Amino acid sequence: MVFISFFHVSLFFISLKDSFAMNRIHNPNTTFLTSNLTLSSLPINPSGANTSLTLPTVHCDGVTYRSNLLSASCADAYRTIPRTTKLLTFGDREDGDFEVPLPYRWVSSDGLCIFEIAKIADTPVAYATLRDFERAAFMLLTTCFADGRTEGGIAGNLGPGVLSLGLIMTSNRQNVQCTGPTGPPRDSCYSIIATMPALKEQQLFSRSPGGHVNVRIPDSFESQDGRCIVTLDTIGREDIATWYEVWAAVMAVDDMCMRFGRVGKAMEIGAFRRLFLEINFHVGLF
Repeated sequence: MVFISFFHVSLFFISLKDSFAMNRIHNPNTTFLTSNLTLSSLPINPSGANTSLTLPTVHCDGVTYRSNLLSASCADAYRTIPRTTKLLTFGDREDGDFEVPLPYRWVSSDGLCIFEIAKIADTPVAYATLRDFERAAFMLLTTCFADGRTEGGIAGNLGPGVLSLGLIMTSNRQNVQCTGPTGPPRDSCYSIIATMPALKEQQLFSRSPGGHVNVRIPDSFESQDGRCIVTLDTIGREDIATWYEVWAAVMAVDDMCMRFGRVGKAMEIGAFRRLFLEINFHVGLF
């Protein structure tokens, strides 16, 4: 197997899209999770949506997308999705330069529910607005939590033309600890989130050199402005994980900690739960 440096991979991917403005796909007016945030507090017609538009198709499936979801958590994640109507390009981050490199997700502030964009057709590029996903999330909430159900699900039929995008609602379990009163600027860390690898092939992350090691740790991603740094390490010697799991952990820390202006740490990553990562900042650059 080929040895890959975490840091050198990060520089390559970050150079692809340094100008990617991830704050466009997060709602700056988020209503954070509170005890009284429930489905009944959601708008009857999301974003003033035009009901003459084609509605998303919704399929609830507690087996595929998990059951016993918490409505308050999913309502909180829903409220982080912007309502903007600009048509954006979506595509796998390894395949090119897109305004929204996939995968991408919105995570509730307690980390228990996510909405993740899914490609449901093999097309090189797809088009949609963020309002399309907000409407899809609303349909998932009002359908999969109806009549006492607490199931996850998927919404399709999103965007114009070839309908190759969907939105998944599912539960999430990520061991995250938020620390510190002040974190790095969120835009700096978005450049890492948008460009780091997120493939689902298993990799061997190890402290030891050798032909079977895919990624040597500890190592780190650093934003191009130098303000945000993501470090990956292990409490043992090695573990097996995917870049997708690492990316998901970074997303969890971002939405659970940095959304509130704090830094954080995600633990128990990998097949043996030995990997952990931290998001921090360079103090001297502030």
